[in-house]
Parts: sequence; C-alpha cells; structure tokens
Amino acid sequence: MAHMVARVWKGMNGLDAYERYLAHHRHEHQRTPAPSRADFYRAKWEHESTSPTARCC
Repeated sequence: MAHMVARVWKGMNGLDAYERYLAHHRHEHQRTPAPSRADFYRAKWEHESTSPTARCC
C-alpha cells in the first residue's frame, strides 16, 4: 500500500518524469543514447521556462 501511495505521489508531482521518459526512450528511440538525468531536467526546465503552460507558480 505504501509503495502505491509513493508512486501516485511521485506521479502527481512530476518526480517520476525521468523514469517515464526513459521508458518512452527505450521503446521509441532504441538506437540513440538516453540523456543523463541532469541533461533531461535541464532541457525540461528550459522548455518550461520558454513555453509556460498551466501550473501553480
């Protein structure tokens, strides 16, 4: 039960974004190396700052 609560919490807060991206990357982009966690979040934050969407802050 605690594992499920933690999983839902991470999903609601975007804390599992890199893990979800890696699953997508393994399925769709098998021939290219995946970016590091740091590179992934750097690109994600850059995209969010230049293309704001609905968010709390």
